[in-house]
Amino acid sequence: MTTKTKEEPFVLHRNISGITETDVALSTGEGNYQVWEYTVPVGMSYIFSSEDTFSTYLENSSSAEVAAGSEVDIVIADASRQSIRTIMNSMRYGDCKEFQDRDKIVKLDIQPGMTVVAEEGERLLIRANANATIDASDSYFNLTCKRVRTTLFD
Repeated sequence: MTTKTKEEPFVLHRNISGITETDVALSTGEGNYQVWEYTVPVGMSYIFSSEDTFSTYLENSSSAEVAAGSEVDIVIADASRQSIRTIMNSMRYGDCKEFQDRDKIVKLDIQPGMTVVAEEGERLLIRANANATIDASDSYFNLTCKRVRTTLFD
């Protein structure tokens, strides 16, 4: 039986199988702290381009939205987390919380015409620094991309 490679539009979100969420306890230091992690499964890869978008809603431990000035970024890390590639530079949370208005939804920081590929075994990390505790179970996100997978069927 022959296998085929299939490329399809895809949206990563917190309910995708394999997403790990971590409550961030009072993030006050330098840099951003991991809220969601997704390890690319065997037989798959994800392609990100300048046309892909990101939206998020972050809630603190008091069931209130975190401050608009909080920082958010997205990186791809190798399995050992020694090599990191940024696909969305650190930006204000208030700028990336739009889910509906296509004119306001944030696009990834990838040069037009270029792509960044997350290969099997690599980790996609969505990180934040909110100067408050982030309750990951009450927070959510959407990250568009293309999913490439090997299939036995057309």
